[in-house]
Amino acid sequence: MTKNEICILLPSGVRAETGKKYPVLWLLHGATCDYDDFLQKEHVPEMLRGHEVMVVMPSGLNSDFANHMEFGGGFAYTDFLMDELMPYIYSYFPASDDPEDNFLAGFSMGGAAALMLALYRPECFGRVAVLGSTVRESEFLQPYLDWTGEEFRAAATADPTRFPTEFGNPERGITRKEINMIARYQTVRDYVDSMECTWERFAERAGEGRVPSMLFCCGDQDGCCEKVKEFRKSADNMGVNTISYEYIPGYGHDRADVTIQKAIEWFGI
Repeated sequence: MTKNEICILLPSGVRAETGKKYPVLWLLHGATCDYDDFLQKEHVPEMLRGHEVMVVMPSGLNSDFANHMEFGGGFAYTDFLMDELMPYIYSYFPASDDPEDNFLAGFSMGGAAALMLALYRPECFGRVAVLGSTVRESEFLQPYLDWTGEEFRAAATADPTRFPTEFGNPERGITRKEINMIARYQTVRDYVDSMECTWERFAERAGEGRVPSMLFCCGDQDGCCEKVKEFRKSADNMGVNTISYEYIPGYGHDRADVTIQKAIEWFGI
């Protein structure tokens, strides 16, 4: 129930009347950004020049591409992307709806969202690239499952260092954005049971044998790199063999373009 901007890149020479269907790369931006960063900073059009693939880049504001029903009249971004935007793209453009032709990637916040969506609807995507990001942990929340969201907000706001941060400065503790992510649910347990708590959802999908083919890629100087390595140990212990990992020497969290290029190569598009 609001306007949203979507940027779509089409291969050169596309002619819908030929009946040819093209693979689709769904590309999700990071926090405080929008699709324009992929155009002006990461130069995605140049990366894919000559490739016969469509690229769909939605602007999700700072929403984690998740459902925020407590915002305004409701900002159900996951529902919009999966249930409105994807069918629209398949019907209006010469886009293949075969899951094997649909590739999902995101950087930072977009990487966390790509993982969330892949675990929420693993049947929709052939390959998924989580760039500059990793799973959202839940173990530290176990003692507080029966707290209301507002009780968690009050405690975390009063002393952020009481709770670990997933992507902020460890010395400062949990960030306001992370607090809001959890506190907007009625209880902490509701957050842990939600699609946004990707550690719990990954464990479930692993138990079902439904973890899609994924790439975790980040610079070895990125703050999330050690957490990706910790996650890798857990995934290996679960016997998950559908995940590839790449740590790019010398790069931190400021070079999305390098990880996007690696994802494009891994996708094989």
